[in-house]
Amino acid sequence: MDKSKITIHHIAKEAGVSISTVSRVLNKNGYISQEARYKVLKAMEVLGYQIPNSGLSNDKIIIVIFPSYDTGFSSPTFDGIQATAFKSGYNIIGVPTQALLNKEDIFPPYLSQTQISGIIIGHFPRYLRMFNKKINADIKVVQCNEIDESLPYPYVSIDNCKAVYDAINYLYTTGRRKIAFLNLDYNAFFSRKRGEGFMVVLRDLGLETNSRWIVNLNIENDFSKTFFTQGFNATKELLSLENRPDAIFAVSDLHAIGAIQAAKQMGFRIPEDISIMGFDDSDFSVMIDPPLTTIKVPYYEIGCAACSMLIQSIQNNDNIPLKNILMDTELIVRGSTQPYPVIRQKENS
Repeated sequence: MDKSKITIHHIAKEAGVSISTVSRVLNKNGYISQEARYKVLKAMEVLGYQIPNSGLSNDKIIIVIFPSYDTGFSSPTFDGIQATAFKSGYNIIGVPTQALLNKEDIFPPYLSQTQISGIIIGHFPRYLRMFNKKINADIKVVQCNEIDESLPYPYVSIDNCKAVYDAINYLYTTGRRKIAFLNLDYNAFFSRKRGEGFMVVLRDLGLETNSRWIVNLNIENDFSKTFFTQGFNATKELLSLENRPDAIFAVSDLHAIGAIQAAKQMGFRIPEDISIMGFDDSDFSVMIDPPLTTIKVPYYEIGCAACSMLIQSIQNNDNIPLKNILMDTELIVRGSTQPYPVIRQKENS
């Protein structure tokens, strides 16, 4: 195709987006998701379209690797990164995880490495291993949320062990002694750490360790569509056991919501017969009946801290190693478990 005859219609068709989306990218106005922006710019590169001057400073660009689908935690983390970057004069360009899964380059096709100051890995950093050797040593990298300790990059995350320890200890104070755990497979850092925290607190509290109450589920690429079903199916199996648990702690709110639906379908009362607890404090946690007790993760603050760490690293001429940051979580008690006051009143009566 004659490059001079390429129109936004061609770009939209190549990118699989609307014409208005292409227009917003070209004119730099209106809201557009980072994934859609990446698709449009990639289509321009494929078609050989001369990309207009982006106005980005050659040394003020930060790449953010983010999920290829919306999640309850990726959006606030990205918002925190973006807010912090803009305050310091940096521009953010998102690269969806799907680009890595498709074995494309980690860097957007319209940028050279000399234009990139740093990278924030906001999603399953194991994918970065494929591109480690391609990254210029001068480019600073920071991990946030899910991390890979084998990579030589500093990180900002939460203390997953402590979060689970506090959650199970809370369930214990409400009288629960037979606690099941819906976890993910140990390929992910957070699921390994939460699994470790679960085993430690069971030991410390002297609770029964029943292998049938510990379920390790597979991580799917589009987990927003599968976690609910996983939680639903696993809970039906757990509550069908002759020696069934009296509480279920789930690795995510979506798993816990699936668990609530399964328990209700089977005729169990929540929280009288079975307590159910999640992790994340996503928007979904207050949309279920009963509302979900969960662990609140400071995703926005994690994004802010990760970007601040990266900018500090960029500006650190002495290359002083940065300290990793583990942020605290918060227990949010709602209707899917017994509240503290009720239990304490019973103990005092």
